[in-house]
Amino acid sequence: MKENVIIVNFKIPREAYQVFARLREKPKRKGFKIYYGALMKKVDGNLTLEDGFAADGEEDEWGMMGAMVGGLTALQGGSVGALAAGGIAKMLGMKKKEMKGLTVVLEKVSECVADDETFLLLAAKEKDETSLAEKLEDYQISITRLDEKEIADEIRHGKKSDKKEKESESETVSESPDLSGTVSKLNADMIIKNAKIFTSDRDNPQATAFAVKDGRFVYVGDEAGLSDYEGEVTDLGGRFIMPGIIDSHVHVTFPVGFEYSDMGQRFECDGKQGALDFMSNYIKENPGLARYKFVLEKKYLNGEEITKEDLDAICPDAELLIQEGEGHSIWINSKLLERHGITDDTPDPVPGLSYYVRKDGHLTGNIFEGTAEMPIILDSSLGLTDDQIDAALKRWIDYSVHDGVTCVFDSGIPGFNKFHERVYKRLRELDLKGELPVYIDGCYVIASVREMEEGLKELKRFNSEYNTEHLKVHTMKVFMDGTRKIHTAAMVTPYSDTGTTGSTAFSKEELAELLKALNETGMDLHLHTVGERASQVVLDGVELARKELGDDYHVRVTCAHLELQDDADLPRFAELGVIANYTPWWHSGDKATDIPLHGDKADKMFRCKTLWDSGALVTWSCDNIVFGDFMNWSPYLGMEIGMTRIITGKTRLPEYLQTNEERPPASEKMNIEEMLLGYTINGAKQLGIEKFKGSIAVGKDADFLVFENDLLTAEHDGFSQNAPKEVYFAGKKLYKKDNKPTGDMKREFKDLIRTEPYEFLNSEITGDYDKSHAVKCLNGTFVGAEEYGVASWLGIPYAKPPVGERRFKAPEYVDESDRVFEARYYGKCAYGAHGQGDCIW
Repeated sequence: MKENVIIVNFKIPREAYQVFARLREKPKRKGFKIYYGALMKKVDGNLTLEDGFAADGEEDEWGMMGAMVGGLTALQGGSVGALAAGGIAKMLGMKKKEMKGLTVVLEKVSECVADDETFLLLAAKEKDETSLAEKLEDYQISITRLDEKEIADEIRHGKKSDKKEKESESETVSESPDLSGTVSKLNADMIIKNAKIFTSDRDNPQATAFAVKDGRFVYVGDEAGLSDYEGEVTDLGGRFIMPGIIDSHVHVTFPVGFEYSDMGQRFECDGKQGALDFMSNYIKENPGLARYKFVLEKKYLNGEEITKEDLDAICPDAELLIQEGEGHSIWINSKLLERHGITDDTPDPVPGLSYYVRKDGHLTGNIFEGTAEMPIILDSSLGLTDDQIDAALKRWIDYSVHDGVTCVFDSGIPGFNKFHERVYKRLRELDLKGELPVYIDGCYVIASVREMEEGLKELKRFNSEYNTEHLKVHTMKVFMDGTRKIHTAAMVTPYSDTGTTGSTAFSKEELAELLKALNETGMDLHLHTVGERASQVVLDGVELARKELGDDYHVRVTCAHLELQDDADLPRFAELGVIANYTPWWHSGDKATDIPLHGDKADKMFRCKTLWDSGALVTWSCDNIVFGDFMNWSPYLGMEIGMTRIITGKTRLPEYLQTNEERPPASEKMNIEEMLLGYTINGAKQLGIEKFKGSIAVGKDADFLVFENDLLTAEHDGFSQNAPKEVYFAGKKLYKKDNKPTGDMKREFKDLIRTEPYEFLNSEITGDYDKSHAVKCLNGTFVGAEEYGVASWLGIPYAKPPVGERRFKAPEYVDESDRVFEARYYGKCAYGAHGQGDCIW
């Protein structure tokens, strides 16, 4: 087998870290064996070791060389050139010839790279005749190959120019040179001390200090260790610090479409005729619209069905669309069917899962699940301009910065990849302009087996084209089933009211074939799995693929949502390495309102703690499809309900969402440490970026959040009211609690007039306040804010929100008060769908 020493150059350090992590874990299936790898950077002419690894159990010269490079990883920030000449050789038992070989390698490396360039040094053997360069193409990297023969000779044989050196080849270095006085303090861009730091690092879970250089942590520990660093020191006075939040299942792309498309008039009714009467009256009172849109929970139809004929009768001359409250089905009239060319002969996108409802072979106008419905719901979005898309994305970025969400997995759009890609193009442009301070791990979506071949090609294209510093795509997304509300979630036992069980998009055999194809290309898999049979099929498919591929299996598989799981499947997640992603703000509600489930299933939902305790990797997410006011995007809301399984008056949600009792079983409540780990390092592991994200550890990106209060001891009830005081991304401060984004995050006047995705609730002021921006009203004194020359007073209450019995009565004015309040944020929404913003319905 041919031996190679290669150097792989990267222009962007982040790419180097990502590829390094993938090479570290998955080299075998590429047809070569890596004996050592070192991630390095040239600074002021010296080669600095960032990280490294070595093969285990190797006893030849290559293995010894790898052991040395791997051993140097403990000496972060040291000069490899200096260390190679020092006493580290004795510690590792290196012979002079290995030292000489390393010196030659490093000299040649130094000739190939420029200052401030991050690169990867590898020693490898090929397993077949295919060139190593071709094997590495799947990693999207370019290679500069050193003089292989000369380097290999130096490493294996040493340079024998004279007898004395030849005689000393077998000798180990007997003593270490005195290096005292040669090491000076290291400069740091930021030094933090006197903090309570939750690191999410298992090896170093708590710290009180850290140092940051070039956007990465270079030291994490106690304050004594700061003596090796110099720079500006900030004393945080015991404030709480945690890593940046990683939300492992959100939707970034299609909320952009909803941003410019009114979801419709939400209403309640008593049966089908009540619904038709409400919509008919609304159409008469609002004549001349091209399309009428409504939002209706299916439960209000009391089991009756609306058909396109019913809708044609009340709206014959315009388009009419009703979206079911959860967003997984719609009703449309004939005008909309005609616009989209849907006829009785149109095949269902995913038979049994995403389909056009028919009766006696004819369309009823009811359409189930995203692949069939999404092109209709978002049909106007393709007309959006780049500026409109950018404005929506920047609003989402602004929210993310405020709440400290520094990384997300965007879980895609079913059936509408055309718009999905449009948004990715804009995200790529924003990142290239330095305007994307959130790391986005993206995906490509398929919905059925027949889309698999084309989907794999498109995923590889996405992986290549959407690959910037903060935007990566290496995951296939599959909707394995639907939702319980409309009985499309796949069940093991039938729904008790319909007798149906729902369907899955793939069988276990088909899923195993998809996994093998993804394994070959180095991609991962993320699946929507609500019903117990959906996740069961995934586990069965993974088991089949792992059995066939053995140690060569490397796909990260994530099941999202997991509302129900079969008892027998619970331990299989850990056994098979399948990741469990939950949306914890769903883990509340009264079981009496659940879709009728067989037996005791309503008492055994969202069993995240059981999986956590089994050793499975569990992650958290918000899974929202509308930006709105971002209230239920908050990770702190997810943490609260994950810990309490109930929504109370203290929860940062509208009053109408409060629940009467805790969601059983109580044993599935999580603790705060588990919530924090699931939102940080576990999320990084799900996305395969744990090498540089997810914890406060040396070598990782300095993404961290500073809080006034200690999250570890904060009350669980009302935990959703928390928000960071300061947010840092790669060592750069992006947000501070005076609500003024810093640096590139400054907003223009046109942005200031939009709904603020921030605190949502104005807090009472008990201390000093800016009297120049204070306004006295009957119900209190309200203190506004001025940003960039624009003064505003938001959310001054006029009347109590019309919720509960007040919805149908005259306004009830708020009480008179002499207290002082902020007037910086819009008020709580009165009534509406999640994320609908500040609307009175």
